[in-house]
Amino acid sequence: YFLSKIGILPFTNTLYRIFYSVYPKNYNFLKKFDYFLYDFRINDEHNFSKCIIYKSNNYLNLRRIAWVYSWDNSYIYSSIFNADYFLVWSKELKKIFIDRHKIDNKKVIVNYPIQFQYLKKIKNKKTNVILFSCSYGSSKKNPEDDNKIYVKDDIEMIHHLHKIIKKNKLNLKILVRLYPGTNYKKKTLRDLSNLNNVDIDLESFNFFTKGNFSKKEISDHLTKKNLLINNARAVFSFGSTFNIEAAILDKPVFHI
Repeated sequence: YFLSKIGILPFTNTLYRIFYSVYPKNYNFLKKFDYFLYDFRINDEHNFSKCIIYKSNNYLNLRRIAWVYSWDNSYIYSSIFNADYFLVWSKELKKIFIDRHKIDNKKVIVNYPIQFQYLKKIKNKKTNVILFSCSYGSSKKNPEDDNKIYVKDDIEMIHHLHKIIKKNKLNLKILVRLYPGTNYKKKTLRDLSNLNNVDIDLESFNFFTKGNFSKKEISDHLTKKNLLINNARAVFSFGSTFNIEAAILDKPVFHI
């Protein structure tokens, strides 16, 4: 990316556009549509999604809309910047997106964050549970990745909070929400489980290993997630989306 910024190499977007202009596959069914909505954050190697997005350039009557789904997607240098419009979910994110990626102001549209519609306030009794949401993931290609500095920060902070609670004899438990898809070693999870004031939400973590979900499964998962946040006294993390969701539900948020 840096070499592209200073003009030594072409941008990834340019290389992919050239590659897919000669890629031997067409998607003529796109002629049936007026709009094509896709995830902005498709910046991995060659895949079906990237292919169809670049091929959509060949259909001149098709308006392409890139959905910048999550707050952190605004910071990602995606290889796909050839959309007609970009959807973000706040004026501040629009400003960040335009400043960072030099996108035409008229192309960036502020839309309601529909991903938070599932959040509902629930009246319940106060609990002694604080929720720690892990913020960093790792690659499936490397089973040792939970030793990498960012993932390791999550683990060390959980141990640190455990010591604070124990030292001050606080009647609190830590419920840990692991980062989906991360290759935590068995020893890492075992050490956390052995802490007497720490519980791990393995049900939610294992949910994401399935890969394909029915609408009911997704709905049930979000209902449980909503309950999880509502039941927490407070939410701690290094910057998880849980912080935003907890704030929407008026929960105390500790952004470490």
